[in-house]
Amino acid sequence: MYFKNRFILPIFLVATFIIIESRVYRCSPQVSADVPLRVTNNETVAIDSQRYSSGDDDKPKCGVFFFFHIPSTGGASINKWLWTQKKLYNYTYFTEWSIAVNGKGEFSSSAEGIEAKFNNGMNDLVKNIGPNEWRISHSHILSSYLNESDLVMDYWRASVEAQGCRMVNTIMLRDPLNHALSLYRLHATKSSTREEWVRHLRSPSEGGRWATSLDFFLYDIRNQRNPYGVSKNEKVRRGLELLKRHFDVVAVADHGFYLKESLRLTG
Repeated sequence: MYFKNRFILPIFLVATFIIIESRVYRCSPQVSADVPLRVTNNETVAIDSQRYSSGDDDKPKCGVFFFFHIPSTGGASINKWLWTQKKLYNYTYFTEWSIAVNGKGEFSSSAEGIEAKFNNGMNDLVKNIGPNEWRISHSHILSSYLNESDLVMDYWRASVEAQGCRMVNTIMLRDPLNHALSLYRLHATKSSTREEWVRHLRSPSEGGRWATSLDFFLYDIRNQRNPYGVSKNEKVRRGLELLKRHFDVVAVADHGFYLKESLRLTG
């Protein structure tokens, strides 16, 4: 399940995570470091997955395609593409779309229930997959919190692969500046101010309502940013650990590459 080559980390990806933050993991399992990140000229990053054979005679016939959607990364376009695939090929499509912060600037009071509903739905999605069946899952905002979903993601992959199928976990990232500016356009709709939005950029560990990519990646702003006061270095370490442990396609602001890699891994 782990990769043979040495894990190579591009400086761009470290920079993307360094200005962002998240919450500490309660128990950190040992994770292999032998997971390479392959970088293309356009600063796109993809995990060079060797957990599956790339031979033409080993194309997957069944599986689950999982998209972890970070807000303001162009994920709506990817979701539209996934929805098109569903309609074209009659794939099962599962999601629990929700809003983390309402127009009054209040955090959702249903976060725990939404997470539980999504996990239960995923537990069903990974069971009884047909021999020639592909299913799609779209995780967004309150659906899952990767910092605490580590073990369930292991379970989902193990369940799919035990059926002779393939689990393909994907994510789209965005450079920090463009991500921050994209979120800024929403500040008035969340009863926020420019001053409040700017404040979250000044400290990598301060709490508050506004989040960066790593906040969303690790715990999706359930009630505030960085509730445990974790250092930026710990957040970056944990984020990279989860990327290399669970994700098969990691792209940075390159939708074309994301689609190409996704299609390659799903056959």
